[in-house]
Amino acid sequence: MEFDKEEILKFYTQNKLVIFPALVIISSLLIMILVVYPTLSGLLSSNQKLNDLHNKSQVLTAKAAELASLNQTELNNNLRVSTSALPTDQDYASAFGTIQSLSAMSAYSITSVQIVPNLPAGFPSKIPGFTLKVEMLGSRATLNTFLSALESSPRVMKVAGFEVNPAKTGNTINVVVNIAVFYSPSPRSLGSADVPLPSITSEDKAVIANLAKANTIINQGLGEPLETYVSKGKSDPFN
Repeated sequence: MEFDKEEILKFYTQNKLVIFPALVIISSLLIMILVVYPTLSGLLSSNQKLNDLHNKSQVLTAKAAELASLNQTELNNNLRVSTSALPTDQDYASAFGTIQSLSAMSAYSITSVQIVPNLPAGFPSKIPGFTLKVEMLGSRATLNTFLSALESSPRVMKVAGFEVNPAKTGNTINVVVNIAVFYSPSPRSLGSADVPLPSITSEDKAVIANLAKANTIINQGLGEPLETYVSKGKSDPFN
């Protein structure tokens, strides 16, 4: 179909007041869609990224200042006490050394130790720990003292059960104690560098102080540090 040039010109002349603004509007819309919007969106995204970087830099600056203000001696002591209470692995030697020192302070002698890789029945399976089945000889009069000392020892452990049988001589008894011993594996992730430092609460400080006090009591009872006591003799006390 062919259009007459005169008809086209006549149509344009009659409607140019409508056609021209329409073309301008369409062109403007195309420019906004194809040019202005992507540019504006990029600017907004860049501005958001700059704000995020600024916020992260402020957190890192505050974190660095807080780390610089920490008492390194106190921090090391708290870390030592905490990892002694809940080691990152089973640390059988530490658990055995604590039990051996407490039994000696209660006038008990250990006759056998058996390691069970799992916690006793009744403990949640997700809690990392193991069981020490300890057989001892001693006086009935100091049994409660020994059991209480286990519950408040510097290594986190709990009496899961015990059995008392009279020995062949005098007031001596034979005691078999099942002791649940706990540990806490190192976290797989220590968090992002731009996350604020967690603060130590007053409850945390109280727990650390109690653990340090329990360790001091054992050290005084032995007359030497617990670490020295554990390291004596065989490297593996169970073999």
